Amino acid sequence: MRFLSLIFIFIISNQIVFSQDLPGGVKPEEIDPAEGKQGSRTFQMSNRTYFHLGANAVNMNNLWALEVGAGAGFMLSKYFAVGINYNYLFTHTIKVTNEPSAHINMNNFGLEGKFFALNTRKIKIPIHTYFAFAFSQKLAGNQIGGTPGGNVEWSFFLEPGISVDYNFMSDMWLSLGGNYRYHFGFDAYGMESEDLSGIVVSLKYKYYIY
Repeated sequence: MRFLSLIFIFIISNQIVFSQDLPGGVKPEEIDPAEGKQGSRTFQMSNRTYFHLGANAVNMNNLWALEVGAGAGFMLSKYFAVGINYNYLFTHTIKVTNEPSAHINMNNFGLEGKFFALNTRKIKIPIHTYFAFAFSQKLAGNQIGGTPGGNVEWSFFLEPGISVDYNFMSDMWLSLGGNYRYHFGFDAYGMESEDLSGIVVSLKYKYYIY
């Protein structure tokens, strides 16, 4: 009877131990966190495409303006990504220095590179640089509905920054960032590149797909 009791205890103890394993005898701690929760693809970031919609508060010529834009990118690995962006100056609050009744419409498009200093399931901290071409035109009339006039002026800028991304639902993320825009090659409307350089605060919604 004592022998049968020992066999019973042995069988029960083994069931308890192996019940902690996943199918195939893999223990939870053996799963690489980079491969995602419970080994699923939900949080595996490499070889994934993402899209974003966003808004930027931009300081140019000592005035704040609102840009709205969209973009797409590709995760090269867990720590690196590349993407393309397009932004439209929604509020034409930037005034022409030598013509106070006129404003500037300035849009931009370019390439962005990212390095993820932190990349977890819930929080990501990408350090990024955006290289963009900007094209602007003078608007006569009010800020929003002004009529374009004059030649299109081309310039470019470099915008390094850092942001914090938060995963609030499945493959959906919110990103809050702070950048500084260094403008080059602009000399028009009584302004130079230094007048268009300034702080940029961004808020983006991102969606990752496979």
